[in-house]
Amino acid sequence: MFIVAKTTIGQEYFYSKKDAFCVSKAAAEKIRDICNNEKWRLTAGETWHIYEIADFMAPAAKMHIRKGIVKAVWY
Repeated sequence: MFIVAKTTIGQEYFYSKKDAFCVSKAAAEKIRDICNNEKWRLTAGETWHIYEIADFMAPAAKMHIRKGIVKAVWY
């Protein structure tokens, strides 16, 4: 399972569980790039990064892309 999560630059091995979203493998890079380019929910020194995690660690939020628009859904 792949997620896109907010992290601090230089410490990419840690990520914010609060700001983590499940994504498909095919769309992960596009979603990460869009979130970083738009600086969505980022402060100075933060970035969005892709992680591969175990299924049982999945966050309750999902992100998907359709026609170039990224949508986040919280459950």
